[in-house]
Parts: sequence; structure tokens; C-alpha cells
Amino acid sequence: MQIIVCEDELLYQKSIDSKIEQWKQASKYANIKKAFFSSSEDFLEQWKKGLNADIILLDILFSHEMDGMALAKRIRETDQSVLIVFITNSEAYVKEGYAVNAFRYLNKPVCYDDIARCLDVAYKQHTIAHNEYLILTSGGQRIALRYENILYLEARSPYTLIHTYERQEPLQIRCRFSELMPKLLEEQFVMCHRSYIVNIIHVRRIRRKELSLSNGALLPISRPCIEAVNTIFDSYYQEGGAYIHVDSL
Repeated sequence: MQIIVCEDELLYQKSIDSKIEQWKQASKYANIKKAFFSSSEDFLEQWKKGLNADIILLDILFSHEMDGMALAKRIRETDQSVLIVFITNSEAYVKEGYAVNAFRYLNKPVCYDDIARCLDVAYKQHTIAHNEYLILTSGGQRIALRYENILYLEARSPYTLIHTYERQEPLQIRCRFSELMPKLLEEQFVMCHRSYIVNIIHVRRIRRKELSLSNGALLPISRPCIEAVNTIFDSYYQEGGAYIHVDSL
């Protein structure tokens, strides 16, 4: 898992680095990489050149440079799935987090327990999303889709439409939900309506009658599916703290 920290104050940067290292040693995860930036504009320049990350810990305020919220908006122009965690000592920006699908806010100075919980959930999501493929047959071709790239599945009998980040048009497969369900990760996919199966990692807001996804799409949620959606949501985001809004039902 690639962690990037963008923080212009060296003292905070070193503190965060030590806590990430402490978490890495305690968790015994070997595949953790770190990178640090002191400039939001330097980070953006590298991002444009193809820099990748699984989770970005991003300061909001930078001296004489683009602020973290503006940078997050630029990141979202090319990547809707990377986890963005804001580091701040002010709650003034919390509402703006909806616009960029912020995963979490960490208060300065960041304490070890907060960053450890954050990274535990991020690592779980990274592991689930990156290590599995959905293998399909369509038009005589075998197709492999990463689970993380699937937004949702839509029933259009006798077809199933698979909506992904990589395609503007959904992939059309001649099969029914009942045939696809056994192939999906049960801890990641859930039926939210008789015509829709959603990938829980892309759910950003749960309202009474609809779900908001990371790409801005809205899906209906039916009353018989509410309990299942909430259960898988709670399980996936275990340890709490994800910046996801759930309206009371």
C-alpha cells in the first residue's frame, strides 16, 4: 500500500512519519511504502506525471501555495478512488469534504491511535480491492475486471450492465444477477435494490431512499435492502471514523 503525506511543516511531517512507522511495525505489514511532500504544488506536478497512491494524508493549509482542499479537487479530476485524509486543526472545512469524498479528518497534532485506526481500515480496503478480479465471458471473450473498478451492477433483463470507472459505457453481460452474485465478494458487494448491486467501497453517502457513489452517481435503496446495506457498510468501514454520511432511516 502506497501512503503519501503532503504536509509543509517539517515537525508535523516527522511526527506523522514516526507514527506510520510505529503502525507498520505493530501491524507487521511488509508491503507499505511511504512518500512525503512539503509542497502542494510539487505534489500536483508529480501527480500529473503519473504519481500513484492508495491513501493521501493531506494538510489543508499551506503557506503561499494551493491549499489542500483545492489540491484534493485536482486529484479527483483523475482519480475517484484514492483515499484522501485531511490533516487539520480546524473544523471549518469539514462540509467541503463532501465535494472531494474525503475519507477522514485527523486533528493536529495527530495522535497514534487515530492514525493507526485510519490506516487499519485503509489497508483492509486496499487488500480487498486490489487482490481480486471478477472473471466474465462476453461475446466469446474472457474479461477480467478488478473489483475496485466496479461501481455497481444494473439489471436489464436478460442482461446485466456493469458500470466501471474505466468505461464510459457499461459492460453488457448476458446473464442475470443470480448468476453473478456467487462470483462477487460478499464483504464488498450488496444488493441495494432489486435492480442494483453496489460496490460498498464506492458508497459515499447513505440517505433514506438513495446511495451516493464516489463518481457522483445516485442509486435507489429499497426498504427490504436497508439492513443488508447498513450491515456490510459497518463491517467494511470497521473501526469507524470514515468521513461518510449516513442519514437516519
